[in-house]
Amino acid sequence: MSIGDQIRDARNRKDISQERLALLIHVSRGKVSHWETGLRKPKAADIAEMEKVLQCKFEIEQEQAKSPEDQAVEAPASADDNTAEAVKSNIADVFRKKVPVWLCAAIAGGVFAVMLIIMICTVSNLNRQLSAYQVENNETQNQPIAENTLEWYQQTVRPQDGKAYVSVEIDLNPVKGVRDPDGGEHYVWLYTITFIERNGIPFEVEEIFFQDFNGTAKRGARSVDTTILLEAWGSNIIPANGQQIFTGGMPVQDVSNTGVLIKGKDADGNVMEFRGIINYSQELAE
Repeated sequence: MSIGDQIRDARNRKDISQERLALLIHVSRGKVSHWETGLRKPKAADIAEMEKVLQCKFEIEQEQAKSPEDQAVEAPASADDNTAEAVKSNIADVFRKKVPVWLCAAIAGGVFAVMLIIMICTVSNLNRQLSAYQVENNETQNQPIAENTLEWYQQTVRPQDGKAYVSVEIDLNPVKGVRDPDGGEHYVWLYTITFIERNGIPFEVEEIFFQDFNGTAKRGARSVDTTILLEAWGSNIIPANGQQIFTGGMPVQDVSNTGVLIKGKDADGNVMEFRGIINYSQELAE
């Protein structure tokens, strides 16, 4: 009888599985299977271990004793290694048997859906923040603001390095109606505009333009040229870090705002314009 048949018969008599025998003698289950089918022959050391476990004596043929496999030195697997391998194999078997494929697919799909929702929410939040920033800084590019509209006059012009910058500041805004100082029963809006250069570069004024609005609808318009400015200021220059004051007025009427546009060029020849807005109140001052 071959050694493989002897191993199988001895194992069956002891009612020990191939896995159990392999674990007890510290080899793999595949190696035990190969011995029993004759694909490989066990070494003398393995035979001795099996004889102890199976409590039998194998008949070893002469050629088996001289087999090159007997001469080979193979370090026996440690008990810890084989135990860990058996545990991993058992876990994998349990997972394959206990967790159906559809449940694995559902779990993977759920994880993907959660990640997709997080990504969409993140992108949406970034878009909202960008839109808010653009609205706050009047930088919406999809809907450019038309010139000489109420919204255009309300838009802030930012300073630029190396160029003059003039801020248009209205005292007591919104302006309340007061009784006409020249007499009469009607009321007028009197306003004071201070033009302040804040970038340290003189600015030469060529024109101050006024556009009246009732809501968003345009009403009358008027302008002040350098002739009037020379009479009022003695010069049409707003000095570096200096200011010029302009006073004006109009009868209380069906007007809600006036856009102010100051045009000119700075000392370096940069053609520029700055704007502001006067708001009117229908409330009359005491």
